[in-house]
Amino acid sequence: MDKRDWRTPTTWNERFREALTILCGEPPPEWMVNAWFEPGCESMDLQNWAAEKARMPWAQGIVVIDAAEMLADTPAEGGMHAPHLLPNTISTNTEGQRRESAGPQS
Repeated sequence: MDKRDWRTPTTWNERFREALTILCGEPPPEWMVNAWFEPGCESMDLQNWAAEKARMPWAQGIVVIDAAEMLADTPAEGGMHAPHLLPNTISTNTEGQRRESAGPQS
């Protein structure tokens, strides 16, 4: 993975995928990421993939995904980094539930 200037604009989706790639050693399949964020979808494929591919054999798949989400949510300040730009993005509602929103967050 090439090192780029931290100010290079990125989307949330790019940051999430890049974080999973670093944590797991290879990029996640696009269809698994899309299914993970599909409202109402109960696919566990991305979680299982993350558990199998995580560079830390003791890591739970869901925690690897949570770590990638946190990294994607917190890019370097000062760059022109976009917030959530997945078709169906992650947000945390007042009850702390995730994977619920249906559009871009600002």
